[in-house]
Amino acid sequence: MSTQQRLISSIFILTFLMTGSLFAKGLMFNQHEILKDSKQVEYQGNVVAVPTPYSQEQGLGLTLSTEQGGIVFYGLGPIWYWESKQLTRPKVGDNIKITAYEVEINGKMYYVAKSLILANGDSLELRDENAYPVWVGGKSKKFK
Repeated sequence: MSTQQRLISSIFILTFLMTGSLFAKGLMFNQHEILKDSKQVEYQGNVVAVPTPYSQEQGLGLTLSTEQGGIVFYGLGPIWYWESKQLTRPKVGDNIKITAYEVEINGKMYYVAKSLILANGDSLELRDENAYPVWVGGKSKKFK
């Protein structure tokens, strides 16, 4: 098995396991309800890992090195949304600021990105005030 095949298999297994936890909590179907009642947190740090091209299209997250340690942020949205805003996703080494929802699922903390300030100062909103992903139109179904 090649390195790329092992990596793809690992990502598939991780996604499968994480999806099970999220379904158990209802996050996959009613995530906006869970998120909007969650604590919002803000972190700044250097990007130390980014998802593979296969997972970026599914909106999986990136790892940020912060004063509190490495934190993985999910829900960055599809590539086409970033392209529609004429923005490039963060790269390893970029110093960014993320506002996220902090959600505890089965005793583990997950961080779902709400907005980002990129290394060049550009900002991007990922969820509206009701925690709906803006790339699907938000609650009002208006593309922002």
